[in-house]
Amino acid sequence: MPTQEYHCDRDGPFDIHLTFAEDVPETYPCLTCKEEGRHILRAPACKFEYTWNDQANEARRDPYTQARAQSWNMYNEQRDMGVRLDKPTEESIQGAAAALDHSERHPKPPAPIQQRDFARKNHKNQKTTA
Repeated sequence: MPTQEYHCDRDGPFDIHLTFAEDVPETYPCLTCKEEGRHILRAPACKFEYTWNDQANEARRDPYTQARAQSWNMYNEQRDMGVRLDKPTEESIQGAAAALDHSERHPKPPAPIQQRDFARKNHKNQKTTA
């Protein structure tokens, strides 16, 4: 049941519990003095948590945080499946970050099949424009 907060000028704040079907009244009688209390709006009491995948996507900004997120995600997924692994160490995370940084700076060339298909598409486009 949602809790609504009201404020009485004489007795201060008080809470009431309403069902989801009920409308929230602007005023409500104070529980002690029966004077009308004003409804107070507060931020919802909830916590948003990222999933492992969201954290990995967020961490793609720099190689170290990406490597750390991927290492811990892999560790947690394997642990959830019942595999016993050692926790990721700082040394292994830094090594993975260096490898990620290198792969971002020096991307692999396309595979030969992709190059051939790309050449065919370019050749067809050149014939149609000529």
